[in-house]
Amino acid sequence: MSSPMCDSDYKYVATAEVESFVERCMIAVGTDPHHSNALAQVLREADYRGHVSHGLNRLEIYVRDIKNGMMQGQGEPSIEKETGSTALVNGNNLLGPVVGNFCMDLAIKKAKEHGIGWVVCKGWYSSRALQHGIIPSIGTNPLAVAAPAKAGDSFQLDMATSATALGKVEMSRRKEIEIPLGWGVNSKGKGHCFVAVNPQMFADGFEDRMQCLLDQYRNLQPAEGESAVLVAGDPERTHMRRVEGEGGIRYHVNLLRAMDELADTLGVAHLPTM
Repeated sequence: MSSPMCDSDYKYVATAEVESFVERCMIAVGTDPHHSNALAQVLREADYRGHVSHGLNRLEIYVRDIKNGMMQGQGEPSIEKETGSTALVNGNNLLGPVVGNFCMDLAIKKAKEHGIGWVVCKGWYSSRALQHGIIPSIGTNPLAVAAPAKAGDSFQLDMATSATALGKVEMSRRKEIEIPLGWGVNSKGKGHCFVAVNPQMFADGFEDRMQCLLDQYRNLQPAEGESAVLVAGDPERTHMRRVEGEGGIRYHVNLLRAMDELADTLGVAHLPTM
C-alpha cells in the first residue's frame, strides 16, 4: 500500500484553464469546436463539483476514441422516432455530452409542453433541467435525479449503483494506490434514458414543499461521529465553495503529468498550474 497523500502531491488549476485545455486537446484531434466546448464544460464541472474521477481524468479516453474512430467529432444527433412526449434519438457515435445535451434539452421542451418528456438515446444533464424548473431523471446503471427547491437550493443525486464508479478505480491507478476490497467494474450500459417532469403541471407549490423537505432532512440529529445530515448535492456545493475560496481546482500531480504528456503529443499548450 502506498503512503497517504500529502500537499506536495497536488497542484491547483483555475477552472477556466481546465475548460480551455480540454477544448484545445479535442479540437487538435478534429472535434467540432462546439462539441469540444460541450465536453469541456462537463469535465470542468465534474472536477469543480468534487468528482475528480469524472473530469480531466477522462480526457485521454475521449481523445483516444476520437482518434481511433470509436467516437465521431463531427455531426449532430438525430431523432428516429417521436411523439408529443417521447423520442428515440440516435447519438450517431458523437461525444456523450453532445448527445446528452441534445436529449435533455429535447426532454425539457416536451415536459414544458406536455408535462413530461421521455427521451431514450442509443449509441451535468440533471443540472441543465433544474435551470428550467424541471425535474430530471437520467439513468443506465448509474442514476441521476434532481429536483428544484427555493432560492437556488435543490436535491441533486448522482450515483453509481455498483460498488463504486469506474472513474474512482481509474483515479486509484493514477495515484498508484490500491483499491478497497469489494470494488468492481461494470463495463457496459445499453443506452441512456432522459426523463423530465414539469411539476407545474400538477399541484402548485412544488418548490416550497421540496424546500421544506430539504430543511427537515438537514435539521435532523446527525449520526454518532457525524457533524451534519446532508442531502444529495450538499457535498458538491461544499466543494464548489472550497474551489472558489482556493481560487482553483486541486489535482494530483500524476494526473497533471499525464495532461502535460497529452499536450505534447497533440502539440497544444500545457495546462497552467498555480
